Amino acid sequence: MAINLLELLQSQVGGELVGQASKFLGETEVNTGKAVGSIFPTLLGSLVGKASTESGSRGILDFIKTNNIDGSVLNSLGGLFSGGQATDSLLGSGGGILKFLVGDKLGSIVDVISNVSGVKTGTSSSLLKMAAPLLMGFVGKFVKEKALDAMGLKNLLGGQREFISKGIPGALTGLLGLATNAGGGAPKMPAGPSSTTGSSNLLKWALPILLLLAVIYFFGRKGCDRQMETTPTEMVDSAKLAAEAAAAEQKRIADSIAASRSVYTLPGGISLNTKKGSFTDKFVSFFADSLAKVDPKMAFTFDGVHFKTGSDSLTMESGTQLDELASVMTAYSGVNIRVVGHTDNVGDAAMNKKLSDARAKSVKAYLVGKGIAGRRIETLGMGQASPIGDNNTEEGKAMNRRVEVFVTRK
Repeated sequence: MAINLLELLQSQVGGELVGQASKFLGETEVNTGKAVGSIFPTLLGSLVGKASTESGSRGILDFIKTNNIDGSVLNSLGGLFSGGQATDSLLGSGGGILKFLVGDKLGSIVDVISNVSGVKTGTSSSLLKMAAPLLMGFVGKFVKEKALDAMGLKNLLGGQREFISKGIPGALTGLLGLATNAGGGAPKMPAGPSSTTGSSNLLKWALPILLLLAVIYFFGRKGCDRQMETTPTEMVDSAKLAAEAAAAEQKRIADSIAASRSVYTLPGGISLNTKKGSFTDKFVSFFADSLAKVDPKMAFTFDGVHFKTGSDSLTMESGTQLDELASVMTAYSGVNIRVVGHTDNVGDAAMNKKLSDARAKSVKAYLVGKGIAGRRIETLGMGQASPIGDNNTEEGKAMNRRVEVFVTRK
């Protein structure tokens, strides 16, 4: 019987990850648990897909060896997910591992995890970065302890297929190139790199399965009261129709994901793929509109930039949106901005003003570190003086704790 890596991993680290990370990221344990419950099988499914060939398994072994992944990350879980240097280090290593595991599918995976669990996209991104080193550490530990070669790793991961199918969100099953067999159990892994473009790849695995289902269905009907004679042509036609329906559903999922993203090509050839309605989407749209004029009252509010509680230290996931802002300012070299920090009304007003100013300066420092000239960025701290929500409610306070960007020159 195959070892259930998913069950072992979730039992060993899942509880601590959910309990600590939910507080650090400002989410409920219920929603964080839903996210983690989808993330681990999704990442393991991607790894299983890579290991479907011996050469793919060899690539995984090379990655494990190059990055010294031996499972040591699992030896000290206390405080690993609650903020501080240990968390920053985990998030940093997780970014590289995610690139290896899912490549350019990360943005879509983040969106799907957020949709199925109810957590913010920034939370999904952070949880994925936390989970990826744990998963690879778990696999690296087995590789080291069992002295696995490429074929041994292929067999180990191949045995995980029956365990991951129920945990992966349906939209990601197609996105990652994973299919489900007739019984709804083990996912069928593609022989090569997965693809999410077009329906031809879907038919490669769907048609044989559906043909088999057609045979079982039609011949099974002969035992019923209503007798039915079926020709091979009718069976093929039925399977074809079912395969076309499956392909249409795959396309619908892909279109749904694509519809939630905006793709921009900035001056200089920089490309941005961002969530529709996000800070970056609104900011770039402003510059794409040649008729849009600078309005000193028009605020673009960050929705992916966050700070550690009571601090001006940016969280790791903030880098994604700040990098996008830096790209826009690089593409539009004549643009100047003002970064304005705000707080809720909890605590001393003077200290809140100081904190909001420090946070605005932290954003500026990050952008300067990305090559943006400091003279192009003004900063201001408003403290609790300009609320946009009701400070008597938690929702209102969250709205008031914000950082805004104003365009001062276009």
